[in-house]
Amino acid sequence: MCYQLPTILRGGTGIVVSPLIALMKDQVDALKARGVQAGLLNSHLSLEEERNFLERFQANQFEIVLVTPERFQSQTFLGALANVDVRLFAVDEAHCVSQWGHNFRVDYGRLGHARSLLGDPPPPTVALTATATPAVQEDIVASLGIPKARKFILGFDRPNLVMAIKDINVGSSQNIWAATSYVKKQKMKSVSSLVAMSPALVYCGTRASVEEVTEYLKQKGIDAGMYHAGLTSEERTNVQNKFISGELNVVVATNAFGMGIDKANIRTLIHFQIPGTIEAYYQEIGRAGRDGQPSRAILLYSANDRSLQVIILSFSYQLPSLY
Repeated sequence: MCYQLPTILRGGTGIVVSPLIALMKDQVDALKARGVQAGLLNSHLSLEEERNFLERFQANQFEIVLVTPERFQSQTFLGALANVDVRLFAVDEAHCVSQWGHNFRVDYGRLGHARSLLGDPPPPTVALTATATPAVQEDIVASLGIPKARKFILGFDRPNLVMAIKDINVGSSQNIWAATSYVKKQKMKSVSSLVAMSPALVYCGTRASVEEVTEYLKQKGIDAGMYHAGLTSEERTNVQNKFISGELNVVVATNAFGMGIDKANIRTLIHFQIPGTIEAYYQEIGRAGRDGQPSRAILLYSANDRSLQVIILSFSYQLPSLY
């Protein structure tokens, strides 16, 4: 509603930057079903599909166009953009713009320059995110070149969402490996009972944990899908589509299954391990109860989990070029 409706009412073409290819397709399909001329441009298109898109794009046949931020590096796209009557520029999941956000993407950081290419003055611009600390907010407006932007902040309270922490004891063993194994087993048991209130989404800190939890749930007779960056695009898309349609009620995933998942009725969200930041935690539990109905977010906590985040953080400092 924040960018689709204004785009249609303004006329011309609205450009929407989105980080998620699967979500882009969902939005475009929904818009087309309502009679809106919508298109998308991402790396999944064939050369022929991209050629057809660019022809229609330059002919100003689209009301709304969704693009990934990487497309603004393409001279072909920028050349086509010069012929388009752009009347709104929207940046979805705008925390990706900020180096202080938990999902920083380098190409998002270049969108301020991309905006300057859309006209003089640039078109009205809106940046949207569910998680922006004051530092992230300042980074967004500075990076996009909109220092006088008005801010509309709803707040963080989600009255329909119950948040709980379940403390998983390490048991009586003094052996660290035995204690780790005990904690994992206790968490597995908790997950298998908690996902009974479904649809349910289980977040894990590693791909290995995703696979282990998924296999455990299947052994317990629970039809669970898994989602992480190590799977093929087709495998990930299949799991997401089944989850959104209701064919699959439980998904175990890394945070690769994240921003903008368009499923309103997730009743249970579980963290198998602690997330890396408070912002990441809030962003992830925000997938639950988007329909306003009572839902729950449960963190399975063990003091041992902290070591995983320390390792990830240490690794990120050793390889700054990746972030």
